[in-house]
Amino acid sequence: MVLAEAEGLVPDAHVIVHDPARATAALRALALWTRRFSPLTCVDLPDGIRMNIRGCGHLFGGDAALLKKLRGALQAMGLTARVRRAPSYAMAWGLARYGSDQDDSRPLHALSVAAVRFEPDVLEALAQVGVETVQQVLEIPRLEFISRFGRSGMQRLDVWTGRDVERGIDAAPPRSSIRFEQVFDGPVRDLRTVQIVVAQLAGDIAAALSRQNRGAEQIDVQLERADLSDWKWSMHLTHPSRDVGHFHAVLRERIDRVDIASGIESVMLCVPRDVPMDAAQQTAWRDDGHERVRTSQARGALFDLLRERCGHNRVLTRHAVDTFVPVCAGPRGRTGGGVGSRESGVVGDRPTRVVRARRVLVRLPGTEGGGVLEGGRDRWQVVAAVGPERLQTPWWLPGVESETRDYWRLLREDGQWVWVYQRGKLWHLQGAWL
Repeated sequence: MVLAEAEGLVPDAHVIVHDPARATAALRALALWTRRFSPLTCVDLPDGIRMNIRGCGHLFGGDAALLKKLRGALQAMGLTARVRRAPSYAMAWGLARYGSDQDDSRPLHALSVAAVRFEPDVLEALAQVGVETVQQVLEIPRLEFISRFGRSGMQRLDVWTGRDVERGIDAAPPRSSIRFEQVFDGPVRDLRTVQIVVAQLAGDIAAALSRQNRGAEQIDVQLERADLSDWKWSMHLTHPSRDVGHFHAVLRERIDRVDIASGIESVMLCVPRDVPMDAAQQTAWRDDGHERVRTSQARGALFDLLRERCGHNRVLTRHAVDTFVPVCAGPRGRTGGGVGSRESGVVGDRPTRVVRARRVLVRLPGTEGGGVLEGGRDRWQVVAAVGPERLQTPWWLPGVESETRDYWRLLREDGQWVWVYQRGKLWHLQGAWL
């Protein structure tokens, strides 16, 4: 019956044309959404999602609570779904499609043999001898079943019962949707042509990221070569970016060193890792926040270009670390560390200048002889002292010996505040407020 005839028979019917590609895409998106319940999920075409919830139940108060929350979330989205739990994927598939509406309430022996997912010829052979339920199949001796219905049927039954291991779930993240490729009519041996194509594909990636308000953290490049193995490279970005100039500058440095003598047959660029980014203002009205973002992106492009030219291990950056320990406050690279909380600091900020610790002689105000600070040939009277603030250097940082220090802020007679610490009976000068 054609669609027009069906609509004529049912005038008030609402017809929805089935689009297999669109349905598959929606199912993949739903499978990605279910990863909030388990990291191991995948699509089970044409209409299912397979999940491995082993070890995830305790995060929701048990497996039953996890399934209840999953059902509630699907129902809230307006989806009608059967969620079933079983020792094997194949058994869960059968329960979800041939079980009762109540969760796992129907005994297994009452399930139809179709729940085992036998091949059509095996189902036909079982029907000829009057075998209709799973329990009847399980009562058939193994050798007799193999001789009458074949080894493929027995293998499917072993998978259903869990006796044989079924193919697991791929834990890899879904393939990036941002992917562009250029296939040449024949091998291309002109480097300039390859560079132009790479620049065009980089522009396509930047445009796709801009439409989605996202920034790339990594871009994978693959050049298919005629007589040599494919050339693959991953460009890891210091800062998320969607700037085509950033992409092209770094890619050009690497592509220039590729051996293309045998000819390039195709070029492919994809974004395996990307993160959300704020929408960029495209008009002349720009605020300070936009300028800061542009400055950060320009700095990231410079870092990536220097790393590509000089080597990734030869370009280090210095950044502030949330720590009260001076020796850990400005490391190179991306190391972290530091202990303490901001509520525990002394009055005022940290010194504007921190120097290498050197031995000094300190006598605090209120002691016999008054406050004194001596360092080398210099000597000052100390008129005020704030402290102590006890700090312990982190033991987990390489090259740093853990020790306990009592820090003091001293006011000299000339109005200069200095920062000193005491370790045991020895005093050291650490910094000053300039």
